[in-house]
Amino acid sequence: MASDQTTLNSYLRRVLYRWRLMLILRGISVLAIAGVIMILLCVSIVHNFDPERAVNIILLSAAAMALGYIAFRSLVNPLRRTPTDLQVARYIEERYPGLNDAFVSAVEYGDAQLREPQKALLDQLLEHVAEFSEQIDFKKVVDRKRHFRLQAAAALATLVLAVLVFQDPGYFGRSALRLVSWNHAEPASSGKIRVEPGDSRVSRGESQTVTASLGSDFSQEPSLFIRFGQDEDWSTLVLYATDRERTFATEIRDIERDARYYVAVADARSQEFYITVFDPPYVERIDVRYDFPAYIGLVAKIEEDRGDITAPVSTKVTLNITTSKVVKSAELRFSDGRSEDLQVAGDDLEGSFVVQEDLSYTIHLQDPDDAKNDEPVEYYVRAARLTWPFANRRETRGFPPSMKSRYAPRPWTILACRPSPSTTR
Repeated sequence: MASDQTTLNSYLRRVLYRWRLMLILRGISVLAIAGVIMILLCVSIVHNFDPERAVNIILLSAAAMALGYIAFRSLVNPLRRTPTDLQVARYIEERYPGLNDAFVSAVEYGDAQLREPQKALLDQLLEHVAEFSEQIDFKKVVDRKRHFRLQAAAALATLVLAVLVFQDPGYFGRSALRLVSWNHAEPASSGKIRVEPGDSRVSRGESQTVTASLGSDFSQEPSLFIRFGQDEDWSTLVLYATDRERTFATEIRDIERDARYYVAVADARSQEFYITVFDPPYVERIDVRYDFPAYIGLVAKIEEDRGDITAPVSTKVTLNITTSKVVKSAELRFSDGRSEDLQVAGDDLEGSFVVQEDLSYTIHLQDPDDAKNDEPVEYYVRAARLTWPFANRRETRGFPPSMKSRYAPRPWTILACRPSPSTTR
């Protein structure tokens, strides 16, 4: 009986060991997944926002607290709840119903004080359990499949992190150092390094001049450090001395992407500034509608995708303009100093005027971010003065006064409507 009881206890210890091992693997898997997420999150925050030291401390503390809580919930707390032998036996019975509660009964009465008939019955029960147990693989009693997906997810998350670090070690290395290092140079006060223009907005492709004025504490020449878009590395630009004392300047040329920059000298540096790149609005298309005066007798017509205008005097011209982006205001400006607001509907504009003389016009746009098209295209307007009378017109009704004195009503056919030589460039 003693040997059978010992064998029974060894089975229980074996299952309990496998159960604990599965709990440990499950907890480690959860921690691995959470750790990878925390690393990627922290590195991304540091890389994109480069927070101050206090923010780094808060970020690290929050990550450590989150991982500690996850470790307690998924690893420490489950291991503290050790199941009894009877609970382990019931678990085995659930996995192998053929035992018919023999395993549970053997555990329940194994250490009890029994009478001789009961001991004999217990011996038979233990022999039955021993014979049946030889058919059980106790390594497989604890179902590993329940935790396989979690372990696979942890392995995949770790692999993804390893691949990312391998592909771009600088990204993770520099960001991690900035996160845990407490030896950053303190930004210099405004009295020591004054940077102009600081934060700025430039049109795509333009340049930006940066000026740095140093306090009396510095004897070395400063350098400008700049990083474009999502680039990992900071580029260095030389600042050249200007005519002003202790003032240096450089030009950042052909800016195509958003950028961050700062000026550093010796062990001090300015705060970081941002250059925001924007695309100014521009005119993509102009459709022109001509409503001819009554004295001509022509029906209205539309010329598509054309900004230059040639039309008889007194013709009403309506411009339907499409812009590259939504604008909040638009204006027609004529070469004679006049201006006219355009009706705005998103990126569609409309305006009209009457052709009276030769001139030119430009279209000035302003988007919701106050970006403007500073160098708009100039379009010409040619006022055509007619030199041919018209057919089937037996009266001069609708003629302007100047035309009535020049033309008598004649039943001729219209041959042409052409500009006078004096109005041709």
